[in-house]
Amino acid sequence: MRIGLKNIEINIIKGYNTVIFAGNLQTLFIDWEILGISSFLLIAFYRDRYLPVKNAVKVFSIYRIGDVGIILAMWLSHHLWHENITFLELSKYEQVHHQLQSQSLVGMVISIVILLSAAVKSALLPFSSWLPRAMEGPTPSSAIFYSSLSVHLGVFILLRTFPFWEHQLSVRLLIGLLGLFTSILTTGIARVQSSVKSQIAYASIAQIGLIFIEVAAGFENLALCHFAGNAFLRTYQLLVSPSVVSYLIREQFYNYVPR
Repeated sequence: MRIGLKNIEINIIKGYNTVIFAGNLQTLFIDWEILGISSFLLIAFYRDRYLPVKNAVKVFSIYRIGDVGIILAMWLSHHLWHENITFLELSKYEQVHHQLQSQSLVGMVISIVILLSAAVKSALLPFSSWLPRAMEGPTPSSAIFYSSLSVHLGVFILLRTFPFWEHQLSVRLLIGLLGLFTSILTTGIARVQSSVKSQIAYASIAQIGLIFIEVAAGFENLALCHFAGNAFLRTYQLLVSPSVVSYLIREQFYNYVPR
């Protein structure tokens, strides 16, 4: 029996809210998985068609790479602190600095796998292909979930773990370069798309690349404002895009003069 669209959206809202209010990586990971499953069900909502199901499986497979990153981050955090570390404790500079001095390699690996999870969830290169595929879901749900919620979770994870990696210059450079590379390439890709949804998707990825640069530079408040602005803009664009396309088609039809 097909799961109703309303039930999927309720699960998305519950999962996303719990991710936002999660106090540690373990709680965040549980609802990260709920969002992943809800995403799969949303993309494959029209299961009687081949393409939505195919794209849902591909997106679900890419999400698993992000899951591996979170699992490795949790495991290495246990190795580093021998306990469940909360995001509040990560903000204590003395405690984090003491651990990273003695085990700097482990700390760098944790930061890199967190970046891997963030890049997957925010559709940064080389994982950008999943976002246009996710647009196979119903348009209003796609607008709310993919343009304003799901793709920004990577930014959120980086902001939550910022006190852990802010003094690791190599990690900050890696985040900034990844964001810059993604922003430049996806801007060009967006300009050659034939679908409005795909254009909006790649344009959103380009902006998220800029947000990654802002996070890497330490401009947390600016990144949050950019985060919110991009979310509202892309949601609005996706919601009105069918009406705009319909209007342009009518204008083209009415202005057509047969020879």
